[in-house]
Amino acid sequence: MITKVDDIIEVMSEYAPPYLFIGSGFSIRYAEAPDWETLLKSIAQRYDINLGELMLDSRDENNPHKINFPKLGSLLNTVLERKKVRANADFDFRNITAIKEEVVETLLDIHREVDYESEEIKLFKNILSKISGIITTNYDLILEELTKDYDFQSFIGQSSLISKNLVFSDEIYKIHGCVSDRESIILTEEDYNKFHSRQKYILGKLTVIFAEFPLIFIGYSLEDKNIKSILKDLMNSLTYEELKKISEKWLFVEYKKGEEELLLNERRIELENGNVLIFNCIETDNYVELYKKISKINFTLPPQKKIIKYVKKMITEYELKPDGKVFVNATEDIEEMIEAFKEGQQVLLSFGTTREFLNVNYFGLMKDIVCNNNSKYSKETSGFIENYKKTVRGTYYPRYKYFTEEELIENGIDQLSLDNFHINVSRSVDSTYKYSSCITKRLHFWLKEIKEENEVDLEELEEFLKEIFESRNSLEEIKKDYEMKYETDLKKLVTAYDILKYKN
Repeated sequence: MITKVDDIIEVMSEYAPPYLFIGSGFSIRYAEAPDWETLLKSIAQRYDINLGELMLDSRDENNPHKINFPKLGSLLNTVLERKKVRANADFDFRNITAIKEEVVETLLDIHREVDYESEEIKLFKNILSKISGIITTNYDLILEELTKDYDFQSFIGQSSLISKNLVFSDEIYKIHGCVSDRESIILTEEDYNKFHSRQKYILGKLTVIFAEFPLIFIGYSLEDKNIKSILKDLMNSLTYEELKKISEKWLFVEYKKGEEELLLNERRIELENGNVLIFNCIETDNYVELYKKISKINFTLPPQKKIIKYVKKMITEYELKPDGKVFVNATEDIEEMIEAFKEGQQVLLSFGTTREFLNVNYFGLMKDIVCNNNSKYSKETSGFIENYKKTVRGTYYPRYKYFTEEELIENGIDQLSLDNFHINVSRSVDSTYKYSSCITKRLHFWLKEIKEENEVDLEELEEFLKEIFESRNSLEEIKKDYEMKYETDLKKLVTAYDILKYKN
């Protein structure tokens, strides 16, 4: 039996980065969103409907003291449709579910109520860069707002999950719909019946998550019908022993008003077949401390998380539409490839052995020209010529360190001279620019020297370029460190240096 929160942290660190399973309590805490009963009451009051009468007809079959809220939603929707049609003869109940229209009006802008500068929200956002993804039954846009700087993608409802290719990385699965797509919302009894009748595909994808990843439930009660329903469905896909085993890496967080400690205990859910699942549960009102603890789980993903995610997407696309080759090269090329892929352009991938898949990239070529640091960048290295030709494009790329003029012609690589350069620098550039603290001014000094065909001191130029390249590992790093908006001038100067030093 686990007796300390730190022990849970240690256990969860043995697995893949976790998923967060987020319920209505999350939106209630941070935006004072209404719970299900309050939401329906507010809609009923808006239209002067006696909700109490409808609740009498919505009692739970197994417990008359509880309300079957999906059934209540259906009854309220029927009354609401009649009122809307009486008020507006053009209201088309066939295409607009009246109650969903009201839910959207209530929740569409509720994400604006969140204090995104609070300590608690900032600590929650710290977790986002380390998790695998989020599953939620919430309709609102709070999670989209919280994750907008983390490149998450939302999948809304069953139709989206069925039609899209998931990569299980930085994705939000809104399994009960979203206010951004009104008719996707699962609210009435009819919605839930339809959801369960079509659940096989979505359940297959959720089973992968439940089986492979740790889960942290936030904003739910262990008595929540949504949770019990999902567990019931999972029982049809997994044996009790399998479900029991994977539930060992689940953590429930239950709100307990005023509780400053993280109270750890075991909680039980009794399934319909009489089996019992035991979970670790933290009861607390101190979510600052909770998020600090969660952030200590050793699930930090590598800095290439974004690259890994999009390469997985590209590979999935390639598997479904193998209409070309895809060549995934080093970081600079992949970053450009990702942007093209996100814009809907075709991306070409190719696969090969490690030896064939030589890491040739634009930044690596530039750094090698300046620092002479990569012995594999040679026409004698297997795969270099092929990968070099796939990497370079445009005018400004180094070539003369690696190939003679005859070899360029033989391999179909364009030749280049300084006459081909388009150098546009201001007449005001003078010798003071050579020693300026502004890197752009220093670039302009050297480019003007070359443009005006002055005698260039190659040793000084090399020293200047080494200062830029030696301790850095990407063009983005250079641009950030030197506050460079564009890298074109730097590419031109390195290419010119290659011509001056190596061409003859």
